[in-house]
Amino acid sequence: MRPMPQIINASNIIIDGAGYTITGNNTHGAGIDNPGYNNITIRNFAMIQNFTIGINLTNSPNSKSPPA
Repeated sequence: MRPMPQIINASNIIIDGAGYTITGNNTHGAGIDNPGYNNITIRNFAMIQNFTIGINLTNSPNSKSPPA
């Protein structure tokens, strides 16, 4: 089974990982992908690992995530 990224489909949301880890299988793509929605906050993940990109917030004004 291939791990699926978490894809954001709305503006003005907070994604709280509650200390959990998202683990891929060294696949291409992002663990969390935002295709352009605004004002997204991503926080409190223990780790996002084994993806080409952990968090993709490209073209996402006023969005923030913890530093890598």
